[in-house]
Amino acid sequence: MGNICGFLSRILTSVKVKKTYPSVTECIALHENSICLYLFLQLTEVETGIILPPEIHEHPVIRRLQTLACHLVTFFNEVQPVIKDEATDSIYYNIVKK
Repeated sequence: MGNICGFLSRILTSVKVKKTYPSVTECIALHENSICLYLFLQLTEVETGIILPPEIHEHPVIRRLQTLACHLVTFFNEVQPVIKDEATDSIYYNIVKK
């Protein structure tokens, strides 16, 4: 958790104070970690009452599907607010603007 918090803090400080913008890779990582989708994906087990064994969670295909789900939400979240952000001059880091 400390590494993610440090990464997020460094990026946000860089953007807000120094007015330097993160790379596309950093933007994706920043947004992917800030939406907490990995956590919410795990909550589906609680909701359904079906707890999967660790072998399923650790399987490369399952991990890849989770990553793709996070990317899908991250990319949607990048595109969706662009017009509003531009109108309010509140866009700091967005891969659409790169």
